[in-house]
Parts: sequence; structure tokens; C-alpha cells
Amino acid sequence: MKTDVCFILEGTYPYVYGGVSNWIHNLVTSLGDLKFSIIHVSATGDTIRTPKYEIPDNIVEFKEIFVHDYKIEKGRTRGSKREGWRAIREFYDALGSNDLSKFTDVYKQVIDKNTRSLNAYDLMNSDQAWKMMTRLYQDYAPDVSFVDFYWTIKFIHSPLLNLVDVEIPEANVFHTVCTGYAGLLSVIAKMKRQKPLLLTEHGIYTHERKIEISKAKWIHSEEDKIMRATRTLGFFKEAWIKKFETLSKLTYDYADKIVTLFEGNRKMQIEGGADPSKISIIPNGVDVLEEQLTLHREKETTKNIGFIGRVVSIKDVKIFIRAMKILKERMKDIKVFILGSGDEEPEYFNECKTLTQMLQLEDNITFTGNVNVEDYYPMLDAVVLTSISEGQPLTILEAMSYGIPIVASDVGACRELIYGKDEDDRNLGEAGILTNIGSPHETAGAIMSILQNKDLYQKMSETGVTRIKKYYRKENTINSYRELYESLLR
Repeated sequence: MKTDVCFILEGTYPYVYGGVSNWIHNLVTSLGDLKFSIIHVSATGDTIRTPKYEIPDNIVEFKEIFVHDYKIEKGRTRGSKREGWRAIREFYDALGSNDLSKFTDVYKQVIDKNTRSLNAYDLMNSDQAWKMMTRLYQDYAPDVSFVDFYWTIKFIHSPLLNLVDVEIPEANVFHTVCTGYAGLLSVIAKMKRQKPLLLTEHGIYTHERKIEISKAKWIHSEEDKIMRATRTLGFFKEAWIKKFETLSKLTYDYADKIVTLFEGNRKMQIEGGADPSKISIIPNGVDVLEEQLTLHREKETTKNIGFIGRVVSIKDVKIFIRAMKILKERMKDIKVFILGSGDEEPEYFNECKTLTQMLQLEDNITFTGNVNVEDYYPMLDAVVLTSISEGQPLTILEAMSYGIPIVASDVGACRELIYGKDEDDRNLGEAGILTNIGSPHETAGAIMSILQNKDLYQKMSETGVTRIKKYYRKENTINSYRELYESLLR
């Protein structure tokens, strides 16, 4: 069945609850007259997962791809393999100057079934593949172990080959929300179906992968063998980062339109090679409540503090927990709710629970798992984010719409949400307090400043509501995407 829009997603909706997934669900349900399909890129098919959302009726097709379930097949080829290897060699030689124009030849020689001269087996297991590997080693990494180089390069490339033969649904527009594996698949979809490609980046994919890779223990490092301090990530981590930078640049090059949430992200996209003329800013939006809540509960002695988000390392939940320990020593009556799933990084989730026990906060902190956060907003006195990376957090917008002051680390769009994005916006006032990344003492102090000053609390509460009404209405976001889809559909 041909659809109006095919979403190409990676590790998100409908299996992960949170900001991007909520945004997708709201967009699809709000555009009920359009038909959607979804290709979801996952790691492996080893685990059984259940959707966290009820799939709307206007999503009429759903397909899942597993990039780490490797299938090295001898698919049919035609033409000269020499031409195929020439295209591969020229593509890699041009990567140093960030020139991806040779990808058209790679598509023709590797991906297009009507013209390709190389299959997955040729690329991974042939004599020519070995020769290519040794040439790359001699040119770029002669000082590292060849065995480590060989397996690193093989692991970097193997997932990409699982995207080559994906059956692409018929759609009038392809829409991806990241530039990684989903980004590559969206470029392939555009080229196969000759239809426009739209990219929306909430957080900058490459930036987030850099953070993860810099901390990764599963990537071999030559420095692991030498007990010394180093300022560099090492060849192997740099190779992984280069892969994701290349996928981002490729998606930017082939996208017809690029959307992001705020000016800071737009600048990072341009630094990553995106054409400024393609980029537009469409901020997130939330429903404006008919009756705003008065949340400064003067008669209540216990103060309720909420952390809303997945329990994952990039949210730095451990810093939040440490801040709650400091806050408890200064304000005895606090109740803390960590509202989000721990399924994505179970080891980190268990570490957070252990830290809670070690700090003797079991009576104060509740891990709720997946819940309807709207049930909790009316009882919260403050909402806190301690993330080390964010886009434009929906949780901040939602909390502000309820009149709840915010304490957040200074990442992503948090500064402009809390303090204002321009002079007119800043004149409205502050809707909370920003802190530095990884600062539990600052976080605790900011919460105390807000909760112990009735006038400040009330002012921040009113500012948040006013800012939402003026700049971040959900209806404006939906209308902007409707207009964008219609322009691409035409």
C-alpha cells in the first residue's frame, strides 16, 4: 500500500517511551487524514519487545530491520567487479576531504539491484576485500595492530550491509528523525523510490554518538595496554566516530529539507556539513491548558520533585540522585519521583538503584517506571533535568505548561526554554534555573532557591505558562509539519 509518509526510525517509537517517541505519536495522531508507514531499525531480533504506544489506525504498515543480525549473502550481480571496486576505492579516498559525491557510484555498484556489480559476500569475504582492507591499513593505520584493525573495520561496516537489500515501502515522502543507520536507509529509500527526503533532528545524532563512544568500554583501544593519561580517543574510537559523521553528512547532503528544534542545533548541523538553505526551525509544542494549576502548595510541608526521562547514562540520573542526597540534608521533607523506564540500559538502572540505597534515599526516591506523567504534574513542585545532552526537552515544555519551575543543566535548548530565546522572550522573565553539567551541589542549591522563595516560585511559574502560550503551542508545531508535508507532496 502506498502511503503519504514513511517514517524511517532507529531505536525509538513505538518501543521506547520518551521525548522523540511522544513527538512522533503526537504528530501521527494529529494528522489523522494522512497515511503513514514505518521502517524501524533495531539492533537485533533476539529479544521480544512490546510497543509502549497504541499504534494509531493511520499507521498502515510497519517493518522492522535488525542491523546486527548479519547476513552475508552471495546476491546476484552484473557488470564489472573492477568497476565496483573502483567506486569503493574512490569513495573512501574522498572521505578525508568530507566529499561524499562518490556515493552515487557506490549506490549504483553495491545497492541498486539492476546495476550492482558487488554483493555483500564480495564486500566482506572476497580476495579483493582483503586487498582493500590491507591497503586501508597501510594508508591510514600502520601503527596499530592489524588484527584489531581488521575486526574493527569489519564490525563498523557489517551493519551497513543489512540495509542494502531492505524492501522499501512505496511512499510520497520519506521522513527520518536521525542521521545514523536510519539516515543511511532513508537516503537509499530516496534513491530507490525517487521521492523527497525530510530529516528532523531533535538531538544531534553525531554529537550523542561521540559522547557514547568516548565512554565505550566495548571498543578496543591501543591506549588500554598503556597505563598513561591521553588526550586522544585513539584510532579505533575515532574510526567509529568517523563512521557516524559520514552517515550524518550523507543524510544532510541527500535530504530535501532539514528541520531542527532550535538555533543551537542548526549551528551544529551547519558545522556538520548541512546546507543552511535547507534548514528550518520548528520547535516542539505542547497543549495549552484551559485552566492553569496553582502549584505552590503552601499548606504542604513535603515538597515533591520530579525527574522525567529514561533512566540512561546520557540523562546523568546519578548526578540527580546525588543532588537529592544534598537536598535532603538541607530540606528534610522531600519526596522524589524518577518517572521513566529503566529498560534501555538495565545495568545503569541497577547502578542508580544501588546508589539510592547507598545514600539511604529509599524512603525518599521512587522509581516509577513507565507511567502517564500527566498524572504526576499536578503534585510536583519542581521538575529537574541533569542531562549531559538534550535537544529541546518536551518534559520541560510540559512542566512549564503546568506552571512548574525547572532546574536543568545547560544543554541543548534548555537555556532558551528557561531564560528566553531572544530579547522579547527574555523580557518575560525566567522559568527556572540553569546549572552546569555534572553539578549536584548546584542542582540542589537551585531547587532550594526556588522552593524556599514563594515570590520567586510564583514568578517562575507564571513566566513558564506565558512562554508556552506565546511560543510553544502544539497546534503551531502540527500546522508547520502539515505545511511542510504538503509542500513535499506537491
